Amino acid sequence: MSKTSKILATIGVIFLFMILSGALQAGSGPGGRNTGIFGLILLFGVIAGVRAIWKSSDDDNNADNTSLKKD
Repeated sequence: MSKTSKILATIGVIFLFMILSGALQAGSGPGGRNTGIFGLILLFGVIAGVRAIWKSSDDDNNADNTSLKKD
């Protein structure tokens, strides 16, 4: 995964988190409300997602393209 695609994926994950967090708070009265346990689950999901995106290696692994020896 190239660095540009990692940045775009991170922006997408954060944008999705903002939309889902806003959806949790929608419909509440003035001043909003606490998102509670669902907000924490979303937050930990974002943290895990961003860590997984940036943990993947930058180099293209060509291990799948090994040639087979035929006898």
